[in-house]
Amino acid sequence: MISDRALSTPNNTAELIVLKNFIKMILEVTLKNLEDKLREIIEHILILSNYHCITDYEIYTNNITFQWYHKIPHILEENESIVGYKTLEFQQALRGVLDSK
Repeated sequence: MISDRALSTPNNTAELIVLKNFIKMILEVTLKNLEDKLREIIEHILILSNYHCITDYEIYTNNITFQWYHKIPHILEENESIVGYKTLEFQQALRGVLDSK
């Protein structure tokens, strides 16, 4: 959900502002909580691995989670590009409207 929303293209300035606020919340709250939970998961995996062999499926499913987390910087870079492009586009459109009046 985070990547889908972060990589969405806003259709107007209201959607652009909502997207910027969403990313701000992700950076300030969600990612910090996610990091804490991932640390906790690693600790549990390490403890469990002392008592039980981890199956290939368990390794695979946990690996997906950690791989996704490492994709977040790329997603945020793409979001910055989208936001920058759309901000410029909306500013130019507004200038065109003001110049025509």
